[in-house]
Amino acid sequence: MSEVKKKRLLLAEDEALIALSNKRSLERYGYAVVIASCGEKALKMLDGCTDFDLISI
Repeated sequence: MSEVKKKRLLLAEDEALIALSNKRSLERYGYAVVIASCGEKALKMLDGCTDFDLISI
């Protein structure tokens, strides 16, 4: 059987509690979540990186 690859999400959220809550919720549904603490940091993470399936800012 082949292994199912998790969808990778980049979540930009400046409120730490909201970011953590959203991350935990999404991980329960099988997503791999990376958090950026602001939009500027999210853009830096994206520089040259194309392995995210969804970006939420």
